[in-house]
Amino acid sequence: MIHSIALLSNIPVIDKYITVRISKLKHVEKYTRQFSMAIIYFNIGFNIYLWGYIPSNILYLRYCIELLLVNVMLKYLLDRPRPKHSLLTTGKYYPIYKIRITKNWRKKQSFPSGHVTTVYCTYYLLNMLDFPAWTWIYFFLLFLTIFARINTGAHHFSDCIWAILICQYAFKYLMPMTIYVE
Repeated sequence: MIHSIALLSNIPVIDKYITVRISKLKHVEKYTRQFSMAIIYFNIGFNIYLWGYIPSNILYLRYCIELLLVNVMLKYLLDRPRPKHSLLTTGKYYPIYKIRITKNWRKKQSFPSGHVTTVYCTYYLLNMLDFPAWTWIYFFLLFLTIFARINTGAHHFSDCIWAILICQYAFKYLMPMTIYVE
């Protein structure tokens, strides 16, 4: 029990350390910025291809989780500044447990990562529907997306991890409600 508490107390330290270390790799930043956008465009094209192989009700659930829950509701409601505006310029770190409801509804915030959500939702569906080769490709793309989003200063490491956790639990609890129509 004491070890668990000690580990949890170090999460902000680990989050800050990983975010700063990856963000300081400036020689790869222009490549990661381009790569991050290329992954999203590839993912859009690949999801259009998957439309013929995955039941539409599962795809609708995927887009509800990705677009409505993460990229609209949580991004606009929760107030955590991007690291390039806080941690990397002023040195001020905003930990996860201090996130509040934002008063500025137009400003896009850091928490959670929409790019990671997009790639993880596709990864989750490929894993669930047993596409083993594509699952491994998307696992690699997920890792590169996390690296790219942290390197460009758009997200903290914890933003990316929480995006995965939110999607995982949303799928877990919403998937049984989905009616499979053959």
